[in-house]
Amino acid sequence: AGWTVGEPSHRGSPGCVPAPSKMTGVVDVTADSGSDVAEVVDISDAESGGDAGGVSEVASAPGVPPMWFRGYRRGQELGRGSSGKVFLCNRKSSPTGFAVKIIDLRRIEMSPYAEREQKKLRREIGILKKLPPHKSVVQLVDAFEEGHWMFFVLE
Repeated sequence: AGWTVGEPSHRGSPGCVPAPSKMTGVVDVTADSGSDVAEVVDISDAESGGDAGGVSEVASAPGVPPMWFRGYRRGQELGRGSSGKVFLCNRKSSPTGFAVKIIDLRRIEMSPYAEREQKKLRREIGILKKLPPHKSVVQLVDAFEEGHWMFFVLE
């Protein structure tokens, strides 16, 4: 029998109890790279072939970007700035990795300059889309908004 988190048991690991013989939903807790924050993702439909590789996000700590978005998986944090954080990310269908700039739109909406900040984001997307390929300039691969997050996927 497997184990599931629950009340302490006199047998097995503390804080774990034997799992029921048939589980209706299975979850996986994944630690966020570089912090003590964890998120819970539902992996019970892994065979169904969902767009995120059978994994869909259930919950994430407030202010922490989602681990999965549009088929990408967020990795290690590379840096942060005044408007967002940059992470490594990868996509199952691609052999190469990407960088993703993730902006918490709630922070912008709470700003007294919200309209100006949103205009700057739209302008940044427009500029990156128009740039011709060049060896010294990163290319915008994808830009989208999901929930209260804005994502800029870069090569």
